[in-house]
Amino acid sequence: MADLGEHRRRALRLPVSTRWLAAAAAALLVVAGVSGAWAIRAQQQRDDALRQLALAADAPGTVMGRILSAPDAKVQQVSVPGGGTLVLAHSRQDAVAGVVTLGLPQPAQGHVYELWLGDASGTMKPAGLVKGTGSTWNELPGGIGSSTVLGVTVEPAGGSKQPTTAPIVVQQFS
Repeated sequence: MADLGEHRRRALRLPVSTRWLAAAAAALLVVAGVSGAWAIRAQQQRDDALRQLALAADAPGTVMGRILSAPDAKVQQVSVPGGGTLVLAHSRQDAVAGVVTLGLPQPAQGHVYELWLGDASGTMKPAGLVKGTGSTWNELPGGIGSSTVLGVTVEPAGGSKQPTTAPIVVQQFS
């Protein structure tokens, strides 16, 4: 009978220890879950901050601010035949430039507007594709260099190495 009594005592203790182990395991799971959630949130905040920094570094306002604060800053407004306006802004000294389009109509299907920088000899070099229609910002990486004119053509999607159409705009830099 003594063995039966010992067995009963063990049976009564087992649920208590089992409950204690279950509570400890649950507490560990909660701590692990909170720690994991905190780590994920911290990583998301770092990622968001890096994205915002990257956007700020490339933001049109940042580049335009650099252009306009340059001692040799120039800004020109040009009407585009067929509709729209270009605003050219540049600083030769700081080697920054950009083109803002306002109200530029959609080119024909499968075509894009392409920007060109031309020199005194008439040689035109690609300066980038206009990113969209309507109102856009288009930075000219490296500025305008020794270029004397900006040209705009309508080219096949993807652009061209040389103009394939007559320019719709040729504007001399002031």
